[in-house]
Amino acid sequence: MGRSWVVACDEPGDAQHSLLPDKEDPNHDNARKNALWGVLMAGGAGIEWYFGYQHAESELTCQDWRSRDRVWALCRYASRFIKQYRIPFWDMFVANHLSSTGDWVLSGQQDSGERVILVYLKQGGRSEVRLPSGDFDFGWFNPRTGSGLEKLINPGNNSGNGHRPRIASFTAPDEKDWILLIKQTNQDR
Repeated sequence: MGRSWVVACDEPGDAQHSLLPDKEDPNHDNARKNALWGVLMAGGAGIEWYFGYQHAESELTCQDWRSRDRVWALCRYASRFIKQYRIPFWDMFVANHLSSTGDWVLSGQQDSGERVILVYLKQGGRSEVRLPSGDFDFGWFNPRTGSGLEKLINPGNNSGNGHRPRIASFTAPDEKDWILLIKQTNQDR
């Protein structure tokens, strides 16, 4: 009692198909959205991928891990994003209640005490997020291409006129999946 558990996702998908080779599924939308980012946004520690048995380079016959190079790139983008923006994921908690538009949300604090909020929009579009008082910088990261690793896409600021929480509206660059990073720049006192 009182001890933290580390939870990972083991072999998402079904036994026949699971993680398909790049030749059959070059975008890996399902794996990226529901497994990779689904696990991260649920506070999971990682994924052990399963290749399925009905496809080339299957779980039982794989001789070339390059058959899933595109997936390894998607995983690398996620890892670099977390490192680049110093996301304290180990101290964050699932906060889906902060989204009135049904998006997946993680929330936590940096060592400085300022809030960090990650929002995953599976279908892009508009997101409404309940923010505490204070000022926040925000921007977008593209989990499909890694764009936004050096500098967030469409950065902006949401000022908290007053000392009360508020609902803030953000619009993704398109209708595909996006990560919205919101970082508090100061706290209203």
